[in-house]
Amino acid sequence: MNIVATTQTPPAFRSTAVVPGWLWRTHNEGDIAPSQMRTTHLFFTLRMIWNHSMPTSMRVGRNVKLYSFGARHDARYMRSAIVHIGAELFRRTDLPAWMKRELDEMAAHMRDVEAQHFIAEARALTFAGAA
Repeated sequence: MNIVATTQTPPAFRSTAVVPGWLWRTHNEGDIAPSQMRTTHLFFTLRMIWNHSMPTSMRVGRNVKLYSFGARHDARYMRSAIVHIGAELFRRTDLPAWMKRELDEMAAHMRDVEAQHFIAEARALTFAGAA
């Protein structure tokens, strides 16, 4: 696949899917707003979650490492994390070209038919969690 770095915000990452006050649950039991995270931290967190959540054919980056997550990071929360962290990343202006290419690759997958169910489920879970 030949990806051109356009970094256009896909619908799943637009502000309509974001719930104010959402926090990323760090591995050391702390919580942090995506807006307070460094761009590199945001990117690598999103890529890690993406690669755990998507089929092998949709993984991005090289040398993908899979980790174990505890109860604080269940499937519902991780889908919501992709939406919230992705939305913040697409607002950032300090992304190097290689990050933009990988984000574009994720965005291209989001437009694929294979990902449509995931997107719908992520939105439903995000809004259900806010109720």
